[in-house]
Amino acid sequence: MTLVRSVTAAMFALCLPAAAIAQAGPFTAECPLGNTVVSDGAGYITVNGNPASVEGFNADYYEARANGITFSIARSGADWLVSYTGPNRANGICTVRASGEGAGANDGGGAMAGSGTDYWRVNVQSTLNMHSEPATSSPTFAQLQRGMVVRNLGCEQHEGRTWCMVPMAPNDGASIGWVATEYLVPASGPAAAVDHTAPSAPHTQSVRVRFAPGNSGTEESGTLSPGTTVRYVLGAQNGQILEVSFSGTDPNIDYRILMPNGHVLLDEVQASLPYQGSLYMSGDHVVEVVNRGSGSAVYRVYLGIY
Repeated sequence: MTLVRSVTAAMFALCLPAAAIAQAGPFTAECPLGNTVVSDGAGYITVNGNPASVEGFNADYYEARANGITFSIARSGADWLVSYTGPNRANGICTVRASGEGAGANDGGGAMAGSGTDYWRVNVQSTLNMHSEPATSSPTFAQLQRGMVVRNLGCEQHEGRTWCMVPMAPNDGASIGWVATEYLVPASGPAAAVDHTAPSAPHTQSVRVRFAPGNSGTEESGTLSPGTTVRYVLGAQNGQILEVSFSGTDPNIDYRILMPNGHVLLDEVQASLPYQGSLYMSGDHVVEVVNRGSGSAVYRVYLGIY
């Protein structure tokens, strides 16, 4: 299956007339950030009801631009895939809700042929590198943490191994990249929503984390009784980096990270595994520290937002 990539496209631009998009047929694509892309099948494309600027690069690839966002439209057999690239490196996959290609057309949002599963769980001891292209020589721009569940956006064979495209968070709308599948295992679905008022273990306290003026991080410490937790609440903005690392900590201490909407950003892992990654929404993020041992356990954790 042909994948959309933002590479040397301008070098091959054919400057086709807008009417050439008629080959795509009519479709409606729902994209993250609240954008709806509609093609009438006659070369006219709108974004949220407003006309978009359309450019054809070849018979199988087009770009529509509106409001500073580029929507890439690529043919895949009888279907059309739509993705977007926006300001501040925002990018993601759109879901085709309706298409004129016939009853067999897919919705544009599922895993690609041969991928084997809709979701992956990261199966490494620490972190998994995410590449900009399906090759170890391509730049590494992010790392996925052990235990994370991510959506499978499709797989390809390169360099004698299988690479899969995944977003950097359990849900669509996050930045996407490529990871090697030998470090992934199939998962049954995305991380479930979590009620912040119902912790996974007897709850001890919640602590609102505040940084001293001029600092982007702070250290917290304490002692937890068996089975108890402490939740550190950090306000953060979309696109900021969260860092969590432990030192001088009992081996029975685990932790997990929750997003403002209650979804799990990082499934429970041992405190010996640090976390550093981009955040995908604004609001209160929770770092929950839990004692899984049978006796009291001490911990010391650094929490940073930058």
